[in-house]
Amino acid sequence: MKVKTLLLIGLVLIVLPLIGLADTLELENPLQAGSFSDILEAIANFIFTMALLIAPIMILVSAFYFVTSAGIEERIKKAKNILTYTIIGIVCAVLVIAFVNLISTVITG
Repeated sequence: MKVKTLLLIGLVLIVLPLIGLADTLELENPLQAGSFSDILEAIANFIFTMALLIAPIMILVSAFYFVTSAGIEERIKKAKNILTYTIIGIVCAVLVIAFVNLISTVITG
């Protein structure tokens, strides 16, 4: 009970000054997006970048499972599944970029 009370008091002490500063506090747009298509492009670029960062790591993990499988069918199957899903993820990331470009073209004309 004391912990909940202390957490509630701490939360009030953090939020209360923000309420007082609400008139003078200005929040800037973190995406620097001026339109809906800009927001879609920013999200799609983030997804694509993350996919391109994660995909080589997962390919290496798949290779590690395959090399260290020693003929064990379960590990070979796991390596194939990791590689298959990595390729599917890359294709999905590319399709997201293509879809967003298509939507942006349709919206903006």
